[in-house]
Amino acid sequence: MDDKECKGEEDISDFMNAYRSNFEKGESSFISEAIKEQEMLPNKHAFRGNVYLLVGGYTCSASSYFTALFKGEKRGVIIGEQVGGSHHSITAGTNITYQMPHTGFKVKVPLMVVNFSNELYEKVPELKVNPNIELGGEKYYQYFLNKQDPELETVFKLIAEGD
Repeated sequence: MDDKECKGEEDISDFMNAYRSNFEKGESSFISEAIKEQEMLPNKHAFRGNVYLLVGGYTCSASSYFTALFKGEKRGVIIGEQVGGSHHSITAGTNITYQMPHTGFKVKVPLMVVNFSNELYEKVPELKVNPNIELGGEKYYQYFLNKQDPELETVFKLIAEGD
């Protein structure tokens, strides 16, 4: 992620004008279509076994988006807690860091909000992705008492059962 330090309004204005040149002016925002959709076929040597994705409350930003893609395309089993971030909209790209003139505090402000395809939102409509196998509360406590990792132990159990 890029980071631009701005000292005053003129720096911010210059930077924003240069930044906007990479986007098309929309009705109320600037828009860029980063990737044209295209079908991708797996490599003939691609792994074909069961895939497990471990997620939790700290799964945010791009990993929330990845988790939604994983769930929407039914690529495997998601294990853990509901993700912490939403795949419906994430902030990303470049930040402006502005130092407040009187206090000296620095504030970082993201310049982009990334929205993804409506097709993904239809496949995974919940605001935050829920796992296929949800762990929490008492289950986590029991694993904690036994000094075990609940997500990994669940994967080991699924493999042993031949999932």
